[in-house]
Amino acid sequence: MEKQTHGKGKGGAVNRVILIGRITGNPNYSETENWTPICTFGLAVARRYKREGETVSDLFRIVAWQDLAGKARKELHRGDRIRITGRAEFYTRVDEDGQANHVLNIVMDDFEYLGKAPDAPPQLQRITKPKLELTMDKDPF
Repeated sequence: MEKQTHGKGKGGAVNRVILIGRITGNPNYSETENWTPICTFGLAVARRYKREGETVSDLFRIVAWQDLAGKARKELHRGDRIRITGRAEFYTRVDEDGQANHVLNIVMDDFEYLGKAPDAPPQLQRITKPKLELTMDKDPF
């Protein structure tokens, strides 16, 4: 008889999220008290149906840590279309008034850039600095 697991121990649970959507605002980069990089942004994911002729979207809070936070900060902008993979983390935060606020974060493991925002400004041209060559007319010794 095969043993069934119910989320306990190894191999019992799978928490994998894949989302495709547009970034709702420029990513917010900061560092924790112990200098761990963190980057957060909103992701709007359109549903497959429309309500009264309007597209319906779900909004997710995306969190990236460490090196991925720096990469997201540099490469992602408001309106960009991306595919993210990650995991869902649900927690409860109690505010100053004792009210419990339930929060769902999608912790990003990786992302793929799928397209620039339709109204994004053109890319800035990269200016390369000329190489400096050391030349010595006279022997300094």
